[in-house]
This record gives sequence, structure tokens and C-alpha cells, in this order.
Amino acid sequence: MNPFQMRLANEIMESVSRYYQITVSEITEKRRHAKIVRARQVAAYLLREDLRLSLHEIGAIINRDHSSVVHAHKAIKELTTPNVIGVFADKTLVMEISDIRHLCKSTWSRQEIDEIEYQMERLTLRRDELLRAQNSK
Repeated sequence: MNPFQMRLANEIMESVSRYYQITVSEITEKRRHAKIVRARQVAAYLLREDLRLSLHEIGAIINRDHSSVVHAHKAIKELTTPNVIGVFADKTLVMEISDIRHLCKSTWSRQEIDEIEYQMERLTLRRDELLRAQNSK
């Protein structure tokens, strides 16, 4: 993880902790209170979706192994993906994630947002390139 990604990851963790009114250290502790588990899962989801960090990188940040990160990401993804008729399983969670993203972006400069978009575009192009190479075999 480069220093830029680390800074953004820290900002996501701070925004999640501020939103849920807990500390970053509570997110990384072993406690399993519902409020803390929700915050931890949302943090893992945002780190994966917004920064495209690896499972191991996210695990190091939230003090969990990669299988816990997979579970957290899957749990949040299922609740925030609309079904076939466009209904979300958890509209409140969708709003929470939107609010947290807004908290993060309000602290990022235009240059940082442009860098994120550029990096995501590069990753998308690389993924498409790898898929084409795999399909041509």
C-alpha cells in the first residue's frame, strides 16, 4: 500500500469511527458488540470498494484475517445491492455508507479525488486486459 492509499485508509477509518461515535481502536479490537461489528464491516467494505485494497491489507488495518474481511465485505454488499425489482435489503445501511463517503470526501482535495478516480480507471483497464488475455487462451 502506498502512502497515499494509507492516508485515505486512515481517513476512511476516522470517518467510520466518527459516524458511529466510537474510536478507531474499538473498530480494530476483538469486541463483538453489534455497533462495533457494523462499523468494522462498513470500514472493510469501504476500504475494498473505494480504495481497492487487498484482503490482507484491509485485514492488517482492521486487525482481522482475510476470511473475516471477505465475510464483512460480502455481508455489507448483500445488504446494499438492490434486488431484481430495485429494493435494497437495508436502506438505512445504504444511507449510512453514503453519509460516511460524504464525510471522507469533504476532507479530500480535488487533486486527491482525481488521483483516486485515475487509479480506479487504471485498475479497471488492467482487469479488462487480464480478462481478455485469459479469454484468448
